[in-house]
Amino acid sequence: MKKRMIAIMACLMAIVLTTSAYAAGDTPTTSVERGKESSGVFKVLDISERTYDNGPAIGVLLSEPMEPTIRHDEHLRISSPKDLLKSAWVLSDDRRTLYFPHVEAETQYSVTVLESLKSASGKTLGKRESKNVTTRKVTPIVSFASTGLLLPAKMSQGLPIVTVNVKAVNIEFFKINENAFTTFINWDRTSGKQENYELMKLKEFGQIVYSGRFDLDAPPNKRVVYHIPIETVEQLQKPGIYLAVMREPGEFSDHYQATYFLVTDIALHARIYANESVVFASSLKAGTPLSGVKLNFYDVNGKPVGEGVTDEEGKYRHPEKLTTKVQLIRASRDNEAGILPLNIPALDMSEFDPGGRSQRIREVFIYSPRNIYRPGEKMTVSGLLRNYDGKSTDALPLKANLYRPDGKEAKTFTWHVQKLDADMGYYQTDIDLPKDAQTGKWLLKVYDNPAIKSPAGVYEFHVEDFLPERMKLDLSSEEPFPGPEDDVVIKILGQYLYGAPASENNFTARIRAKAKREIFPDKLKGFEFGDAKDEKYKDFWEVEEQKLNQQGEGELTITSRWQEIKSPVSVKAVVDLFETGGRPVTRGIEKIVWPAETLIGVRPLFEKSADEGAVKFEVVKMGQDGNMLAASDLIVELTKEDRDYYWEYSDSDGWRYRYSEKNYLFQTDSLKLEAGKPTPYTMQLKSGQYLLSIKDPATNIITSLRFHVGSWYWYGDNQDKAARPDKVLLKPDKPSYRPGDVVKLTVTPPSEGEALIVVEGEKPIWIKRAKVSPKGTVVEIPVGADWDSHDLHISAIVFRPAAAKEKITPNRAIGLVHLPLDRSERKLTVKIDAPDKAVPQNPLIVKLRLDPTPDPSPKRRGETFVTVAAVDVGILNITDFKTPDPFGWFFAPRHFDVNSYDIYAKVIEYMDGRLPNLRFGGDMDTAGGKPPETKIKLLSLFQAPV
Repeated sequence: MKKRMIAIMACLMAIVLTTSAYAAGDTPTTSVERGKESSGVFKVLDISERTYDNGPAIGVLLSEPMEPTIRHDEHLRISSPKDLLKSAWVLSDDRRTLYFPHVEAETQYSVTVLESLKSASGKTLGKRESKNVTTRKVTPIVSFASTGLLLPAKMSQGLPIVTVNVKAVNIEFFKINENAFTTFINWDRTSGKQENYELMKLKEFGQIVYSGRFDLDAPPNKRVVYHIPIETVEQLQKPGIYLAVMREPGEFSDHYQATYFLVTDIALHARIYANESVVFASSLKAGTPLSGVKLNFYDVNGKPVGEGVTDEEGKYRHPEKLTTKVQLIRASRDNEAGILPLNIPALDMSEFDPGGRSQRIREVFIYSPRNIYRPGEKMTVSGLLRNYDGKSTDALPLKANLYRPDGKEAKTFTWHVQKLDADMGYYQTDIDLPKDAQTGKWLLKVYDNPAIKSPAGVYEFHVEDFLPERMKLDLSSEEPFPGPEDDVVIKILGQYLYGAPASENNFTARIRAKAKREIFPDKLKGFEFGDAKDEKYKDFWEVEEQKLNQQGEGELTITSRWQEIKSPVSVKAVVDLFETGGRPVTRGIEKIVWPAETLIGVRPLFEKSADEGAVKFEVVKMGQDGNMLAASDLIVELTKEDRDYYWEYSDSDGWRYRYSEKNYLFQTDSLKLEAGKPTPYTMQLKSGQYLLSIKDPATNIITSLRFHVGSWYWYGDNQDKAARPDKVLLKPDKPSYRPGDVVKLTVTPPSEGEALIVVEGEKPIWIKRAKVSPKGTVVEIPVGADWDSHDLHISAIVFRPAAAKEKITPNRAIGLVHLPLDRSERKLTVKIDAPDKAVPQNPLIVKLRLDPTPDPSPKRRGETFVTVAAVDVGILNITDFKTPDPFGWFFAPRHFDVNSYDIYAKVIEYMDGRLPNLRFGGDMDTAGGKPPETKIKLLSLFQAPV
C-alpha cells in the first residue's frame, strides 16, 4: 500500500473562534564635500550651436576650466559667409564653455580654436580645432509663458508672456461671469490656444473690461519674457476670474492665444471623505491659515448650493461629501477671491502605497481547504464575520453569490451562522460544483447588507480538470555567488511524493538573465550596484531536453553569456520536470552573478532630482556575506552630460524644451569608506545632468549612477493630467501603536513651510498645523482610545511660502503613511503534531496545542474552536496555496480613500522678465463690449469546528 505525503493545515481562527469580549539611524556629521577638477589632456570637446541668455550662440566646450579673469578672444576665430567677425567670447559660469552670442539664425559660421588656447591649470591645446556650424531656424512666435491660473497677489510683476521676434501684441481682457465657472471654463486646460467658436461664446459669459497694445522691444532671435502689468490696471482690480486674449497686430486666425487668470492670496485645499469634507484656506504668500474666508459652493449648473466660513485654523468642515453635487468652490475675503474646481482630477497619489481593500463596518473572512477544484466536486467553504477591527459582531444571515469565469451568476444562497456559540460568527457551507462547470477562476461574493453594492468578503478559486502533482522538484546550487566567467550549475532532484526517485525523467529549462541594480533590497533599500550602462542588459533562451539519472538527480549547466557585463546579473532558471505521462512540475531558482567578490553601492539622498548646491549620496562597499567593508582610495569621477537646452514652439505642443547632448569629465575625487555603515558623500553642483562613477581599484569594477540637479519640470507637459505633488517624507518612530501612545512623527519636506498634519480614515480625527524644516521636524500625535480603525493614515500637506526676491513660487508637498495599530495581544499561535505520512483508509491523528503568547491577557480567555484541513500537497503545489491567515487579513492596512483637490499646480511661476511699453489702451475700452467677430481521487479532508 502506497503512502502519500500529507500537508497539514491548521487554520486557527485566533481572534475569531473565541468567545472572549475580546515595532532611526544617526545623521552623519561628516562627509566629503569637494572633488578635484578633471585631469588629463586639455582639448576641445565640442563646437556647436548652443543657447546663451535665451538666444542662439556658438559654443566651444572644453575639457578643463578656463581662467575667468582674462579674455580668450585672441585664441579663437569666427567668420560668417560675408566676413571675419570680431572675436568677442563669453565664458560660462562653470568656466568650461566659451560662447559667441552674436549670431544670426539659419547662417553658417566657421569656427577655429587656436592651439595657443590655455586652460586655468596652464595647459595648452597644442592642436588647432576647426568646424563649420549652421544655426537653427528661429520662428517668430508669441504666447503666454505659463499654463498657470493663480497669480500671487502683490508678489509678481504681472502676467508673463514669451516672445521671439514679435514686436507688439494686442491683448483684450474679459471679466468672466460666475455662471461660466461650471459651464464654460475648462479647468483642466486654462491656457493655450482658444478656437474662435469658443471665444464667440464670451458674449454670454463675460465682458471686455480692458484692452491695449504692448510694444515688445526684444533683441532679435532671443526668447524674452515680458510681464503684462495687472495689479496697476484699475479695470482689473475687481475680484474674479479674467480671460486674456492675445494676438499680433493685424493677425486674423481661427484661434488665438488665451489664458485665464486670478490675482489672489487665497489658496484652497479640499479633502473629500465618504460622508464629509474639509476645506482649508491658506495664504499663497506665507502658507499660513486664513480665517474668516467665506466659501460658496456651486453645482454643475452654476447655482449656489451651500456656503461656509473658515475658522481660526483656516478650516471649514462640511457635513457632506462635496463632490456629490458641488462642482466649484468660490472663496472671498476682503477684496480677494479664490477658486477651487472639483470637476478636475484629484491629486495623483500614485507615489504612495494606498493600502489594500476599502474600509467596511463588517467583513467576512472566507477560506477553504484549497483553492482549486474539479468540476463535480463538493467544495467546503468557511467564513468569519467580524467588525472593522476584527471583533465579534451580531450574527446575521449573509447573502452569497457564486459567479462563473464568464461573469454570470451560477448560484445564490443565504448563508446562516453555525450555532457553535452565540459570539463565534462562524459560517460553513458545502457547494456542489456542476459536472460541466466552466473551467477558470470562480468568485464567491458575500454580502452583509443588500443595500451596499460592495461585498463584505470575496473568495477566489479555480475549477480545472487537474491531476495532483505527483513529484517533488528541488533546485539548488552549491556556488552561492558565481562570477561572470563561471557557468551557473543548478542541481536538480526529482522525487515522487510517495518517496520513489524520478528515475530518468526528462526535464527542460528556460533561462532569463538581466542586470540587477538592487542586490540587497531589504538591508540596503535604494542602493544601486553596477555600471549604469549595463542596466538594460537582458537575455533569454531555452535549454534542450535532458534526463535525470537513476537516482532522480541531474545538473543544469547554464553557460555564461555575461562575461562582458561588469554589473550584478540575475540568472533565473525555470525548470519543467515531466512525469511519465508528460505532465510537468515547474519550479524556479534565481542566482545573482557578482562581477567581483566585493561591490560598491551608491544611494542618492533625493528623489527624482536634486536641488542645486549640496547634492548628497551614501556609499558602501559590500561583501557577498552582506557586511559593509572599509575601503580606501576609491576613484570618483563625475561626468557632466552636457545638455544644451533650447526652446521650440509648435502649434500642437506649444513651447517645449529640446536639447542636444555632449558628455565630458567634470571632476575627479578619491573616497575612503568606513566599515559597518554607509559613508556620506556630498558634492556642490549646479543645474545639469550628471553621471557619478565610483571605481574600486582592488577590483576595477565601477558603480555608476545617473542623476539630475535643478528644476526640470515644465507645466505644459502635464496640464491635462492629475497634478502630482512633491513628496514629504514621513517616518513614525514605532512599527505600531496602542491607545495612549504618542506617535513621534518625523516630517521631512523638500523645503521649509507650514505643515498641515491630518490623521484621517473615513473622516479626519486629528488636525494640527506646524512649522517644518527640510532637516526634519518631529510632530507628536497622541493616539486616542477610539482609534480602532485600520484605514487610518497620517497625511502631511506642507505649504511652501512665496518669496519674490528669491523667485520661489508658492507650492505644496504631500506625505502619506499608514498608522498601524498594535493588535499583537489578540494573536493566538497553534502548534501541530502530525505524522509525516498517512495510510489510506486509516484515521489521521493530529494533536494541536495552543501556545501562550509572551503577554497573556485575561481578555483572551474563553472557549476556542479550530478547523483542521488535510490536503494532498500535490494539490496545494499547483496554485502555491498559502495557509489562510485571518489575523493578517483582519488587521491589514485598508485603502486610503481620501481624495484631495487643489490647484497649486496652476500657480503662475516666477520668472525673470521685462515690462513692455503700453502704446495705447485704457479707459476707452472699459465700457464693455463684445469680442471681435471672427470665424485520480483526491485527498482533501475537512473537520468542522470541534
